[in-house]
Amino acid sequence: MFSGRSSLLLVDDSADIRAAIREMLEHHGDYSILEAADGAEAFAIIEHESVDFMLCDIVMPKMDGLELLEKLQVVGHSVPVIFITGDATKEKAIAAIRLGVVDF
Repeated sequence: MFSGRSSLLLVDDSADIRAAIREMLEHHGDYSILEAADGAEAFAIIEHESVDFMLCDIVMPKMDGLELLEKLQVVGHSVPVIFITGDATKEKAIAAIRLGVVDF
């Protein structure tokens, strides 16, 4: 049964950051929140779960956020993505925009 809640995938290698963002989102909205510690884990979740949008770190082990977005495009998954990062560079922002990220 459809709950009417937006499904959010929160992807960050820091459990503390995921917990802080989860707490904020749960306090300010009605979201069904899934979590992944890296891009590879996020990709596996998206293959099996319906995700309305994704908040994603860029710098992570195994598969970073840019690699995740590229892989999703290759297999035809279209998920709106907002990148969150403490390591913003002009080059990463340009790469993210070229891949169709919603916000950086």
